[in-house]
Amino acid sequence: MRDLLKRIARKLLGEYALYRIWRSGEFTRIPVDKCFELREVIKDELDPANLPNELADSLWYFGSQARGFGCFENGQLLGLAFFWWGKRYAQRNSWPIEPSAAKLVHIIVTPAARGRGLAPWLIQAATSTMQDSGHAPLYARVWHSNKPSQRAFRRAGWHPWGWLVQVQPLWCKHPWTLPIPRRL
Repeated sequence: MRDLLKRIARKLLGEYALYRIWRSGEFTRIPVDKCFELREVIKDELDPANLPNELADSLWYFGSQARGFGCFENGQLLGLAFFWWGKRYAQRNSWPIEPSAAKLVHIIVTPAARGRGLAPWLIQAATSTMQDSGHAPLYARVWHSNKPSQRAFRRAGWHPWGWLVQVQPLWCKHPWTLPIPRRL
């Protein structure tokens, strides 16, 4: 019966997206097994041919009203985090944010570096840098069933802030977006 309802809903509503919205908050330092280094990175300094595919595929996130941060260990890039704000972010038709806010639109850690606490550390370190430069609060959206990402944001001191539902009925050119804020 459940599968039948899903099929009917998909026919009526088209593709869907269900995201958990996270918001930066007060956080404490995360212990890590080694000392990682956070650096702001620019596209010109990264050669896609010398990067793991997961990181090279992320370079399109660079651009106007965007900042990218790299997590390095002994000079090797292990992960990237990107924040967007202003008009660049507004074009996404996603979660509405305040003028001073920014959204963490992408975080990726190489498979070889996973399981070492790098994602929460990268989120926290990049958050601190963004907040120091005047961007606050910060937001992120995480697919509703992505438990590893949700754990990383929680460990980084972020907290759930709401839900974002998007549906695109077959007769619509653009998806309908419904932000559902948490109850205060």
